[in-house]
This record gives sequence, structure tokens and C-alpha cells, in this order.
Amino acid sequence: MMPITPRKLKTAIRLLGSENWHAHTWATDVLQHADHLAYPLLITAASATTPSPRAIYAALLLHQLGYPEGGQQLVRLIDRPSSREGSCAPLLRHAVLKTVSPVPFLQKLASALAQLEQRPDLPRPLAHFHHNAQILLFLRSELPLPLLNRALLVRAIGGENLSVVRLILEEVCEPNLEHISLVRRDSATLLIGSTTKEQAMQVFINCLLHPNPAVQLTAMFGLKLLRLAHAINALYPIARDPSSPVREDAQNLIRFLNSQESDPFVLLRPIDEEQFAQASLLRASKAHQADLLRPLFPLPNPSERSTL
Repeated sequence: MMPITPRKLKTAIRLLGSENWHAHTWATDVLQHADHLAYPLLITAASATTPSPRAIYAALLLHQLGYPEGGQQLVRLIDRPSSREGSCAPLLRHAVLKTVSPVPFLQKLASALAQLEQRPDLPRPLAHFHHNAQILLFLRSELPLPLLNRALLVRAIGGENLSVVRLILEEVCEPNLEHISLVRRDSATLLIGSTTKEQAMQVFINCLLHPNPAVQLTAMFGLKLLRLAHAINALYPIARDPSSPVREDAQNLIRFLNSQESDPFVLLRPIDEEQFAQASLLRASKAHQADLLRPLFPLPNPSERSTL
């Protein structure tokens, strides 16, 4: 290899991350062989304010050469939401997984959750949980199910305004970094990305049995994301309970899941024998033929419904 001159190093830095793969490979080889001579230029490139392939590759090279600043610069980049949404997002994901790994972000998530379990009214750990949850979602990391299950059940001090909980779950407003429902919503999304649909569905079904209606709403949010129609049966106890504050939410979700693509579990699904009489499984319609298949909700007047 030709002697490494300052001019050659500057050319290599300029070509680092080039769309021309041969130029990028040449630049990488030059900078790796230069080692400490290339360190100042790599630090400058990796510290760029705007994320770019050059900045990410410079941080990767620093890491490969044994400099801790490489990982530090990648953490700085992934901390910015704009970096996780830009054109360099796939390259940034690859670089972080190869160097930093999801472990530091998972540790911060667990630490924030532990604080929220003691003091759910603290805004700082809530914001930390949300921030690291977004990073882990970006990295598409598999997370421990016990941790996510704890986060789904985290409690608030006093009662919760279910209208606010619904707004946060439906994301119809900016994230409220001072509301504990944000933690549950993030956990539901992380759970879906961390396990199979069937396992996630079972966790959400278990959450439907929790006495806290805010937890039940979060479980319905997760079931809606999964779009598994055979989860319908688990919603009936809530949908048929006139005293439940989330009864209408369960009914709406049943309608939504019933409207999904045909599924044998929808056509033939188990039913709660204590809630429904066997005679009502097949019932005649007093209206037109078009009404033979009709929504389960709202319920018709019992006096007007005939059964076989």
C-alpha cells in the first residue's frame, strides 16, 4: 500500500460511505491501516450533526479500531428520533446492533420501570421508559416477556381518566409523557414485536381479567393490533357486563375483529356456556333473509328475539 499522506486520509474520509462500493471499500481499508493517524478525522466525521452514511461508518470504524467513541457516537445518533426515521435508519440499526447491542437500552428500560412501579407519578422515569422503548422498537429487539408483562400491569396512583387512556392508546394526540398509559401502550407494542402472535394474544387475554379497566383497554389495544379474530371469545365477558366501564370498547373490538378476513375460528369458536344458552347459538331471524347474519351488538330486545 502507498504511504498514507494527510491528503490521502482526507480523500478516504470523503469517500467513506460512498454509493460506489469500490470507493467505499478503498476508503475503509485506508482508514483501518492508518489507525491512530485517522482518529481525528474519524471523530470529526462521526460527530456530524446530521446523520449520514459517512458518520455511521466512521463510528463503526472507530469501534473496530478499539476506540470507545465509536459506540458513544452511535448512541448519540440513535437517541435522536430524526435519525431513526431518515434514509440512514437501516444502516444505523445495523451499526448499533453490531456494536452497542440492545442491552444498554434494555437496562435503562428496566430501571425506569422499577422506578415507576414504586412511584408511577414521576415524569422523568416515564419519559426515559418511552424513549428507550422507541429505540428498542427501532432495533426490533426481542425483550423478556416477564418485564413486558410487568409494564402492562403498572398501576397509577388513584383512578385514571379512561377518556385520556383511550386518546393515548389511539395516538390521536401527542404522546403525554406524564401519563402511565404511555408505558402500557409502549409495552403492548414491544410485546407484539418480541414474541409470536399467539403468545402475545394470550398475554393480552390474561390482562383482560385484570380489575383495572385501563389495563383492559391496553389489552384491547394489543388485540386490535394483532387482528386475530379467534380472540373474540375472550372479550364476551366484558362486552356482556353492563357494569363494565369498557363494555362499549369490547363491543367495538368484537365488531372490528369480526370484520377481518374470514377465519375458521370466527365461524366455529368456543362460547361461554355460563353467559349464553345453547338454544341461542342457532336462532331464527324475524326479519329479512339479509338479517340472518347480523352484528352481535347492539343486542336486540330479548322479547323480540326468537330462538330455536
